[in-house]
Amino acid sequence: MRLRVGETTDMTTDESTLLREANRLNYRLRSAFFYRKLKEYNTLAFSQMITELLPIENLYNWDERENWDIGEDAFAYIKGHQHLHLIQVFCHPKLLREYPALLAYYRCAFPESSQISDKHRYKKI
Repeated sequence: MRLRVGETTDMTTDESTLLREANRLNYRLRSAFFYRKLKEYNTLAFSQMITELLPIENLYNWDERENWDIGEDAFAYIKGHQHLHLIQVFCHPKLLREYPALLAYYRCAFPESSQISDKHRYKKI
């Protein structure tokens, strides 16, 4: 079947049923794929990992945050809200060295900030 812009076509009942079944299978396959990936990367455990680290979050020094591209406004906002914690939002280099699995958390939670700028790409932390 070929459609052109501005044309409409009536699908037969068989075509409609086949299309509906194809879409249903496609959604099942996608959901199975993402479920496998969630299990493979253990992403469902990230929240628990961060929660378990909250009691020791004060052991991390944030004085060099400017070198890590953490904006002062964002830092002050998170620091000023009791229900938010710095390690929930910002990635501390020492935290990553001690818990490398958290790199996936920061990449999943904040994909736009996981892009390392060129000036920091090869910088030793």
